[in-house]
Amino acid sequence: MNLGRLPHRQHFKMSPQSIGHMSISKLSIKRDISRDAVLILLIYCPDTAMTRAESAVFVERGIHGEGHMPETPPAQVFDDVPLSEWFAKWATGLWNDGYTAGCGVNPLVYCPLQEHTRGEGTVFFLRLSHGTEYVSPDPIGIFVDVNLDSWGAKWIEAAYQAGLIPACETSPELKFCPSNPLDRAMAAYMMVQAKGLSVP
Repeated sequence: MNLGRLPHRQHFKMSPQSIGHMSISKLSIKRDISRDAVLILLIYCPDTAMTRAESAVFVERGIHGEGHMPETPPAQVFDDVPLSEWFAKWATGLWNDGYTAGCGVNPLVYCPLQEHTRGEGTVFFLRLSHGTEYVSPDPIGIFVDVNLDSWGAKWIEAAYQAGLIPACETSPELKFCPSNPLDRAMAAYMMVQAKGLSVP
């Protein structure tokens, strides 16, 4: 059966399900087609790690709104993001908006298919919360698994102190797990916190 396009206004029935620190919702859409009701389940895959390409879409729409669709860039910015790839416009948009410096230089690369880590996520969502000119304060050594000399230490501590992301372990010592993948549930949680959104 061809369902065609979903109506612009979609009605969701929310069923909160507790996963650790947050609620993940199962979304369902009901649409009438020739007297029959078709139920479509939208699966969010909360435990799935996000790639950096997917994170670019997530953050760009967090910046500009859910209907945002960036234009195709006129020139290639990242050496590993050819303009023919679906994520080129999103990664380039993130660069143009000042939210990413890529994952490497000489040449400049974005690592689009690499899993996004919890440490990297703190940069995106702190900038989403405070603006691209935000500078994190110097770290003081909150987490036993985050070296003070590491590039992400100040971002990680600032995000934690701002309530954007919880620790991964609290006992016997406070840990952040900076290299662990950022899953879709945590990314959603961080978006809600960064934007100050209300959760139904």
